[in-house]
Amino acid sequence: MLVYGDKIEQEWQAEKGKVASLKEQIIQWERKLVEQKTGGGTTQFSIKPGKYLLKNTFFMENKLHRAGKSFNTTMNRNGELRDELKKMQMEKKQFLNVQSRLGKELHALRKDIGSLMAKCTEAFNASVKFQERQRMLMEQNAKDVEQFIKQNSNLEKEMSRNCNFEIFLDIKDFARSWDKVKGKQLDSKELGPEDFEDAIKNILEVTEESDLDKLVRNFLQMEEKTYTLMKFVNYQQKEAETLQRQISQRCNEREMFVAEKQRQQEQHQALQIKVSIEQEVMEHQLASFQTRVEFMEKLLDQLKEGCESLLQISGDSSEICNQLGSSDGVQEENIAEYLTEVENRVNELLSLQSFLHFQENVKNQWDIDNLSTIAGQLLGKTPRAVRPPSAAETPAPVADPDLLESVLLEAKEPVRRDVLLTLVKKRAQRKKKTD
Repeated sequence: MLVYGDKIEQEWQAEKGKVASLKEQIIQWERKLVEQKTGGGTTQFSIKPGKYLLKNTFFMENKLHRAGKSFNTTMNRNGELRDELKKMQMEKKQFLNVQSRLGKELHALRKDIGSLMAKCTEAFNASVKFQERQRMLMEQNAKDVEQFIKQNSNLEKEMSRNCNFEIFLDIKDFARSWDKVKGKQLDSKELGPEDFEDAIKNILEVTEESDLDKLVRNFLQMEEKTYTLMKFVNYQQKEAETLQRQISQRCNEREMFVAEKQRQQEQHQALQIKVSIEQEVMEHQLASFQTRVEFMEKLLDQLKEGCESLLQISGDSSEICNQLGSSDGVQEENIAEYLTEVENRVNELLSLQSFLHFQENVKNQWDIDNLSTIAGQLLGKTPRAVRPPSAAETPAPVADPDLLESVLLEAKEPVRRDVLLTLVKKRAQRKKKTD
């Protein structure tokens, strides 16, 4: 690009030298005309070169007029292209804003999905703990029921034994009461030693025992055993009442546990339904955001490819990457810098293309359609229909070519339309004064 610019500069200096030589020739011919007028001699040989000089002057003025007209049209087109570049920059900013907003929405969505997954995990862990507790309670309940059955069977055996013993005691009590009644009857009588001896003999005959002392000891032992059994029966009855209370309490706890289990199952089902609904909504939102993200990624890839192609067209892409400090090419982090670089290169290319066309088409009318096509290719867009310049935009022939030439050569940026119109007005005023 620098070599090409130097070549254009050399050609421009050559054209400038030609214009300067033509000016010198014009000045020389004017001096000759002045000398001939002062000398009083006019010949056909002196008149003909003057006419030729005037004709050449008019031809150069027309040529400059056409060049200025073409240059003005090119400047207008350059302004339109700059407006399009500004629009592209605004669209780029809007795209970056949309991309950042979508990134924030995606981050928030992922955060919501993470929180929902955490809630689902907590609900699942609570369900596992509840099932484990339910299993432990079921095992404990089975053990308690088994122990209760064993204790109940043992108690039934003890109760049957105690019932038999109670029947036996009732019989003994009845016999004792009968003996008391009989004793009272005997006491009412006057008993003598013979009666006592008869009673003892009867007892020994009934019990088939010959030793009276042994019979007395057996009777005392039976009384003590009977008292001990009565105490044991009372204790067992108290234990049975305690077990009955415990059984009723366990039954109540079991009913409460079943009710709590049913309530937790209902809550778990409601939570599962709510989680499934929220999961479906999140899946729909995730699908829509994924499509939007894919669209934005495709758009970003196309923008990267466009930047790379424009950089390859405008110059050495590796040198540009080294300038920007990126060896991986166009990335999401440095795409704004690459777009700025592309904008600068496009402006340079448009300026160089305008200058080249200005140099190549000085003698002929400028091919605006060709320039629009090239600018559209550089921007990656199809050219729009060029609006024909109005009468106000068409510059008049410049009377002083040095003024226009100096302005165009010394300008660091493309000359604006209002500046060119000011120069044209000044030249028209000077031309009127000279006429």
